Amino acid sequence: MLCLLTNNQKENHAEISQELLANANGNENFLKNIITGDETWVYGYDVETKMQSSQWMGKGSPRPKGMDESVKDKGNICCVFW
Repeated sequence: MLCLLTNNQKENHAEISQELLANANGNENFLKNIITGDETWVYGYDVETKMQSSQWMGKGSPRPKGMDESVKDKGNICCVFW
């Protein structure tokens, strides 16, 4: 998704950047006070269910069950800060 900044947002960005640069030049511990982070989605994988779906089945045997939709769609968000 492309987001274009307004002129006001660009000016605000420039002002904040200049303030941060001035703080960094005047304080040797400036970088020690910065906290940053990132996040990503982590999805589970059920090996047993995958193995069940790859087994040989005789004629007339019921079809093996695939991965349950409620299990497949479950994921966790992992947030890391340093």
